[in-house]
Amino acid sequence: MRAAAEAGLALYSKNPSLKNNLAASYLAQDLYADGLALFEQFLAEKTVPDPSATRALFLCNRAFALFSLALEPEGISQEQMAAAHASAAAAFFLLPWMDEVELVRAISVYFQGRYELAVEYLDLALHPKQKASLRAGGLAFMALAQHRLRQTDAARASLAEAWQIYPKGSRAIVRISEIAGVGG
Repeated sequence: MRAAAEAGLALYSKNPSLKNNLAASYLAQDLYADGLALFEQFLAEKTVPDPSATRALFLCNRAFALFSLALEPEGISQEQMAAAHASAAAAFFLLPWMDEVELVRAISVYFQGRYELAVEYLDLALHPKQKASLRAGGLAFMALAQHRLRQTDAARASLAEAWQIYPKGSRAIVRISEIAGVGG
C-alpha cells in the first residue's frame, strides 16, 4: 500500500486519498509517530475542506496514531491526548457508520476512563466481517477495558480471540497484552 501511495503521489501530489493511504500505511506498519507526523502535516495544509469525509479520515487516523502512542511507556502529552479526543469526536460526527471511526470513538472513551462504556461501544462496533487487523485491534482494546474493570477472564478471552484472528499482531496488541498481563 505504501509503495502504491508513494507512486501515486509522485504523479498527483495533492490527491487527499493518496495522502491518507500513505500515512495509513505507516500506521499499518506500526510506525505510529511517522503516520502521525504525516496526518498532522495534511491537516495543517488545509487543502481538504472542513467538514469533509476525507478530513474526517485524517482526523480518525490522527486519533488512532495518538492513542497507539499513548500505550507506549513514554506515552503522550495531555495536549496530544486532548487533540486525540477532539479528532475522534470530529471524525465520529462526520462518519459515525464507518468501522474505523467507531473503533476510534470507543478507544477515546477508554482513554477517558469510561471503561464500561468503552466495552459497550466496542461490542457494538466489532463484527465478524471486519478486516482481521481492525477486529483484532478492537478486541485488544476491549481486553484492556475489561482488564481495568477487573474482568480478567473476559480480558483473556478477548485477547486470545484477537491473537487468533490476527496472529501477526501489531505493536498495539502486543503492548495491550503486556499491560493486561496476558501473553499472546
